[in-house]
Order: sequence, then C-alpha cells, then structure tokens
Amino acid sequence: MPTLCPQTVSDERQVRKILDVSLRHFARSEQDCGKLTSPVSTRFPRSLAAFMRTSALVEGVSESSLIRYCCVRWAREQGYTHTCV
Repeated sequence: MPTLCPQTVSDERQVRKILDVSLRHFARSEQDCGKLTSPVSTRFPRSLAAFMRTSALVEGVSESSLIRYCCVRWAREQGYTHTCV
C-alpha cells in the first residue's frame, strides 16, 4: 500500500469535506423542489448496492437522495440545466 504524505491526506480530507457538505445540502434542498412524482426502478449489482447503502448511511442521507445526487451531477455535465438544487 502506498504511503501518503501529510499534504495529500490533508487535500483528501478537504475534498471529502466539500463533497459531504454538497451531498447533505442536496438532500436537504431537494425537498424544496416539490414532490418527487416520477418513480424509476433500477437494478444494481449487489456490491454497488451495498456500497451505495453504506455511503448513504455514512453521509446521513437516504439511498434515494444519494442516487439522485449522482444522477443530477452527471446530467449537469451532459448539459442538463432544469433543476432547482
């Protein structure tokens, strides 16, 4: 396993803190957008589902919020602009 210098560890902590705040902000503010009325059913490999479930627990948000957060970030990169969060 490679060793990390103190600067790298510090940078990783800062990035992690920024991601935590933005995911939690997203989870809180998505409720202000109105009701979520379009259900989508998805299937994930067991290992990815376990990772998402664990990540949501660690972040203090629901699995659904975590998945919507990831989808909105990807959609914005693709040019999607209609979102209130």
